[in-house]
Amino acid sequence: MTLSAELNALPAAMKAALGDAISNVDLSEMQLVENCPPLVLMQRGHALEAFAFGGEADYAPLYTAFKKHFMAQGASWATKDVSFIYCLPSGLVATQEFCSKVEVDVYFCRKFVVQLHQDIAGSLTRLPFLPLERIKGASIRPPSAQALLRSRNVSTDLASRLVVPGTGAQTLLQACLEEKYGQPSGLTTGSFDAVQAVPEEPRSQSILRSISIENFRAYRAPKKFVLGSAVTVLYGPNGFGKTSFFDAIDFVVTGGVHRFPKGAPAFAKVAKNLDCGDEPTTVSLTFERDGKMHTIVRDLAEPNKATLDGQPKERKDILALLTGGELSVSDRVDNLVALFRATHLFSQDRQALTEEIAESCQLPGDIVSRMLAFDDYVVGLNKSKEVLDLAKKQVDDAEARLQQALDKAAVDQAELGRLQGLQSAGGSSETLDARARALEQDIENAGFSLAEMGSARDMRSLRAFLEGKRIEAASSKPALEKCLESLTELRSAQEELKAQAAPLSDYVETLTRADTVFREQETQVQESESSLARLRATEDDDKATRDAAAWVVEARPQFAQLSQELADLKAKLEEAALVRQTHRSLQSDAATAVAAASNLLSQAEAQHRSAAERVARVQAVRDQLERGQLLPALTTEVQGTEERLTQVALELNERLSKERQAVADQNLVVDRVRRELASARQSASEIQEQVASLRSHVSDGNCLLCGHDHGTLEGLLDAIDRRLGQNEALLQISDQWTQESRKFDGLKESQRQIEEQLQQVEREKAQVAGVRVALLRERVAFDGALATVGLQFSDGFSLQLDGVLAQAKGTLEQASAQLEGARQAKKDAENTVQARVDAERSAGALVDALSEHLAASQQNLYALVSDPRRGAFDVATDLPQLERALSEAVRRQADATAAAQAASNAADARRAELAASHARLLAARVAHQSAARHLSALEGRVQALTASLATSGFSAEANADEILAAIAATVARQGSAEVLATRVAELEVALDAAATSAAFASINNRLLEHKRVADEKEATLARVAPWVKYFEGIHKLLGSQRAAATQHFTQEYGPRTAVIQRRLRPVYGFGDIEVASKGSSIAVQVKRNDESLRPTDYFSQSQVQTLVLGLFLTACSSQTWSGFSSVMMDDPVTHFDDLNTYALLDLISGLQNSPEGSKQFVISTCDEKLLQLARQKFRHLGDTAKFYSFSAIGANGPKVAEIP
Repeated sequence: MTLSAELNALPAAMKAALGDAISNVDLSEMQLVENCPPLVLMQRGHALEAFAFGGEADYAPLYTAFKKHFMAQGASWATKDVSFIYCLPSGLVATQEFCSKVEVDVYFCRKFVVQLHQDIAGSLTRLPFLPLERIKGASIRPPSAQALLRSRNVSTDLASRLVVPGTGAQTLLQACLEEKYGQPSGLTTGSFDAVQAVPEEPRSQSILRSISIENFRAYRAPKKFVLGSAVTVLYGPNGFGKTSFFDAIDFVVTGGVHRFPKGAPAFAKVAKNLDCGDEPTTVSLTFERDGKMHTIVRDLAEPNKATLDGQPKERKDILALLTGGELSVSDRVDNLVALFRATHLFSQDRQALTEEIAESCQLPGDIVSRMLAFDDYVVGLNKSKEVLDLAKKQVDDAEARLQQALDKAAVDQAELGRLQGLQSAGGSSETLDARARALEQDIENAGFSLAEMGSARDMRSLRAFLEGKRIEAASSKPALEKCLESLTELRSAQEELKAQAAPLSDYVETLTRADTVFREQETQVQESESSLARLRATEDDDKATRDAAAWVVEARPQFAQLSQELADLKAKLEEAALVRQTHRSLQSDAATAVAAASNLLSQAEAQHRSAAERVARVQAVRDQLERGQLLPALTTEVQGTEERLTQVALELNERLSKERQAVADQNLVVDRVRRELASARQSASEIQEQVASLRSHVSDGNCLLCGHDHGTLEGLLDAIDRRLGQNEALLQISDQWTQESRKFDGLKESQRQIEEQLQQVEREKAQVAGVRVALLRERVAFDGALATVGLQFSDGFSLQLDGVLAQAKGTLEQASAQLEGARQAKKDAENTVQARVDAERSAGALVDALSEHLAASQQNLYALVSDPRRGAFDVATDLPQLERALSEAVRRQADATAAAQAASNAADARRAELAASHARLLAARVAHQSAARHLSALEGRVQALTASLATSGFSAEANADEILAAIAATVARQGSAEVLATRVAELEVALDAAATSAAFASINNRLLEHKRVADEKEATLARVAPWVKYFEGIHKLLGSQRAAATQHFTQEYGPRTAVIQRRLRPVYGFGDIEVASKGSSIAVQVKRNDESLRPTDYFSQSQVQTLVLGLFLTACSSQTWSGFSSVMMDDPVTHFDDLNTYALLDLISGLQNSPEGSKQFVISTCDEKLLQLARQKFRHLGDTAKFYSFSAIGANGPKVAEIP
């Protein structure tokens, strides 16, 4: 490589860029290859990164030199996490093949190929160990949907009902129409800030410390996990409780599990361990915030309640403390729960994201809302859409019924006018009957059978019958004309079918000949290849024999040298072993002397220890003297207090017994009144039901029960309503029940107070009894201590105690002097032993060195003798004989190679002939298949046309004249039906004139009913239409806000998604991943040669999963709403290969020190490779990294052990 000024400047520029990116690192340069820029080495505690510069041709020497330099450092670098970054200077571009080949090679260390640009820091963004650039935009968290609606003048109740699940759309619409939420006005939907920035509050970091699970999901017996502050890995097969671990964290924090709807009746059953019966199901979580430990405990019996540090707390308060900030009143707890899950939990059900991307290459709006915690917007949009659809349906129904009523009124009005015009028409009934009979006869003569319809006297039916016949005739004409076209096409297809049948047999014959030739030549090629394979095998055997003979000839001198060296070493080793044995004998004698001195020392130590213990016992009794003299008086005082409390307890028990009797008596009174009240309510209900049913059976003022005439129907209905409201006896009994219940409650409260007093007295008694027992024990202990020194409790025992103490101290001084003499004697003996040991050790070192040298020589000789390269030859054979064998092997190998080459040339010629035959066979087969397909298509067309003619009643042999005759008959039949229908209409007019006066009243009544319906529907429209417009505005407002927030996410965080995607693993041949908002959805694209492509059309399943994981890690590493540092991922590496796994661990290592705050990762996996790599990657973290193995599932739940 020619070193230009630009290349020479790269190492210094790289050091400057790295120094700006990472603090507290050691940056140095190392010249390892001539004519190449020096490597830049970056050392930071556990990690070592080497940056080399050059083109493709320089990679191999630079990488090899770095490996040699690494090996030379020995133990000082052996435990470091090593990466090799090969940087291509601006102007030098490497091929995709080179980049992929380098980066997929994970042997020795991780490798990266980086294309440098003028902005060196920007070129390095894909390296996972570099910190992510901090995002400077506003927080992506939008206002809650409820807060947004309230800010736009939507009533508080309506906003809550819209975004909180539970209220149905029909109920909500009905409440709106009843004006429970006010008038549909005041909604402001004008311009607004697309995403209202959430002020970044100072948030305290919190971190998980431990979790305990009992009777929850897979966990039966209590199980506690201590979590690493940096990373925790859970390893084990599927179904062993790892997912239940993450479900437990979700439950204890949020009160639910995302995978199971919380409101579902089955939630308690699926969350509870199936074998625990009625035992409580609890999960407790301990976390640290601002240096203080906090514990959350949640019981499945009350999932919405939990205790925080022993005090009952709501979910919102717990989330506020855990996330490190103060939550506003407008923050709905369900929205916060969704936000927590979206930015802290990557669960297995998120694999559904992969399926959505695979289908449409975009994340639909509902999934984006879940991922970005816009769930309340989804609920609000869906519910407002449902309400809007219901309101529009009511409007559409009302408009349809209104138009229907108006149309019917117009028809009846026209009919009324027609009847008024017919009043002057008519004739005698005999004339009308004669006209009707003549008309019937003409209809029969025209070929229309009146037997198909009932009575022919019904003119309306007769007119409809004729109209139907006319339509039938008119509709059959196009079908007949189509038959005429089909007949022409059929004749053409039949002619072509005859012409194509003959060439097909020629194609079959040609195909058969080509196939026969191909099979024969294929057999010849197989025989040639078999012969060639045998010759190649012979050639390989001869080559192996030649190589073995050559190797043995070359290794024979080394064998002779090793054999001589081995004999010399054995003689020296025997001499050194004899010297060491002499020193061992002298060492044994010295050890015997040490043992004797040790025995004497042990006796002196025992005497000294006994004297010291005697002094300590006497001194202890002397220290307790004052307390021991007070014990009798204290015991008497405590016994008096205990007797007083016993008397108080007896009095309270007597009062409690009386109070319980009073409660029982009052309970009987309450039960009696309750039964009377139930009976009265039943009687009143039956009477009211009978009276109420009377309303639907009266038509005038006479009562059907008593026969009394109330004058009018309204008077009778008023009397019924008054009777329904009368029931004084029921009210009296109800008041009595209320009074007796209150009295019962008062007695119960008095009983509770006495019970509390009694419990307090019993507690005081227990405390006093404990004090008395303690005093008695203390007295017994004091008496025992006196006995150990030979004294008893009396008036003058204190003077005796002083004499005993002085005697014990004198004995101790004598024992100390004897002990010091024994210690000096033992020390002298040990010095003698040490001298003997040093001499023996020197002799042993010489023996060990000779033994090691001998073993190495034996191993080298054995390796030489057993080396597989020697083949069947013996290394100990004479050299001239080995040289003759080598010459013979070389000759045989040359002959075998010549024979194999000749066979290979013959096989190549036959393969060429076979390829030509195969091409001819393929051409014949294609021609035959094309002709067969065409013939089959013609046959199918003939069959279809024949079937079409048969449907219309014509055979395949019919001619065009038959079809034309049928068309003419159809036209004539249509004309006859029209003429006869006109005559029927005229006769109908004459007949209607006789009934005109009777129809007037009916039509007028119908017109009045049509007006009533029209007025009712107009009122409905006036009531519902404003709500349609109102909910259209709400739906538009929520949709616009959600789409704007999604667009903000893609604009602010899209670049980070691309960086994380590159750090997880680049997709070679493609550019960066691009995300863009598409309404409320997120579209995902990838660039290649300036063309936007769908990634799922080109990415593998693991690459798509990597993309989804990148979206999640972008959200969790970028969010600013929470100070909770934990990121939990349940089995994120499905479909990952080793390189993907390396990349994920590298990325996690880099994200642990995110610019937005340090992160704590909890990961589960069934991939043993990930476990081993994680232990290697995070070994420098010490106790801050934890690893657990799930080995089995038993009666008490998962079998889990921490991996040291």
